[in-house]
Amino acid sequence: MIGSLASIVLPDSVRTETGWRVRDPIQGRLFDDWGIELPIMRWPAPPRRLLRISVQLYNRPEQYIRLAEALRKELAEERSASPR
Repeated sequence: MIGSLASIVLPDSVRTETGWRVRDPIQGRLFDDWGIELPIMRWPAPPRRLLRISVQLYNRPEQYIRLAEALRKELAEERSASPR
């Protein structure tokens, strides 16, 4: 079955906090800086994480391109800020 909901595996988070109210830093930056709202959840456990996206007819291709650009930038910044 092909539907409009997809899960995308993201690189491991640099943070490993637990608790159901802990928001992924990238989820917060996507909302605050880009105006993009979508869930990023820890799965199956930190630092692993998934992004959930629901594709709908009212969304335009440009919005998905913008999401890809935002994710690319935020993931790169996260990697460069993490201690090696």
